[in-house]
Amino acid sequence: YSGQVKTFFLQPSSLAEATHIAIFPRDKTKGLDQLQVVRVRHLPGSEAASGGRYYEQTCVRYLWSDEARRFRPAGVSKLSGQDAYKALDGGGLATNLALERLDRQGRNAIHVKVLGIFGSLLAEYAQPIYIFQMMCIWCYLFFDSWNIALLWIFLVFGSGAWTSLMILRRNQQQIAEMAAAGGHRLEKVLRDGLWKDVPATDLTLGDVVQVKDGVVCADLALVAGSAVVNESMLTGEPMPLQKLSLEQNSDAPFDYTTHGKK
Repeated sequence: YSGQVKTFFLQPSSLAEATHIAIFPRDKTKGLDQLQVVRVRHLPGSEAASGGRYYEQTCVRYLWSDEARRFRPAGVSKLSGQDAYKALDGGGLATNLALERLDRQGRNAIHVKVLGIFGSLLAEYAQPIYIFQMMCIWCYLFFDSWNIALLWIFLVFGSGAWTSLMILRRNQQQIAEMAAAGGHRLEKVLRDGLWKDVPATDLTLGDVVQVKDGVVCADLALVAGSAVVNESMLTGEPMPLQKLSLEQNSDAPFDYTTHGKK
């Protein structure tokens, strides 16, 4: 009944007028195991325009499209080899265009929500197993087995607090720190015809990035040169993979199955 509780005070409306979006789970294997309610926001300076409405879910910003009459993911583009080399030869993006895209698509960052102490305990004790055990404890109290009930309470709440605060919440904090660590990196980006040091969080769609040894906090398509990448932490493959660059004279869209690995 958690979904009914979250949407009890919300009135159904069309997507064009909605202030909140209810996202229902379809496939638990994709990370969404329960209903989530997200708030519809407006881009800066577009509070009165329907085209500036958006919401964010799983690090993706969805912009309202008047033509499609629905929210569409921002920052999606079909890139070909000709387009990539044209951007490289043209000196990259203009600074004004990059800032405009950042406002519309959002920054290149992963936000990991870490619950507070009270929220972590509440999320842990709201699980059905704890509710069932509390019912059993009350039964022991009614049957005058108060000593067993007290011991059970200590074990249940002690183990729950240790699990939620010392294990789950610490893991969430570590993941949040890892996600935020990339935002302090500076990347060599071609803008206005010059190579500039730009924070990784300010990378946007269409940027030309100069990659050296190390880590790049973004999804990139290789335009020129070659690269050998260790993806063991992502895919579990033990051997490094060679990345292939886009064909300069090809107008076919980028396909990760062709250029992704060799």
